[in-house]
Amino acid sequence: MEIKNDTLYVKSTPENYKKEESGKKRNTIRKLSSIEKDGYDLEEIEDQHFIGITNTVTGELFVREITDFTIVGDLVSGYILISW
Repeated sequence: MEIKNDTLYVKSTPENYKKEESGKKRNTIRKLSSIEKDGYDLEEIEDQHFIGITNTVTGELFVREITDFTIVGDLVSGYILISW
């Protein structure tokens, strides 16, 4: 996970990437603990306006406007659902 300007960049497997790019799957879920390992906090993530998804195999990228952030579980062992 990486932040540049107002965009949050994440990687996605080819199977998920295809669904996400086509609009069949309009969200991604990330462990909150992995966000901290990448050097970010929840507030920084929620300040982003766009999400860029990169295919882990081909390197293809698409960008969408973020519509919602939802915390699933608790802040220690939970997840963040990012929708577009």
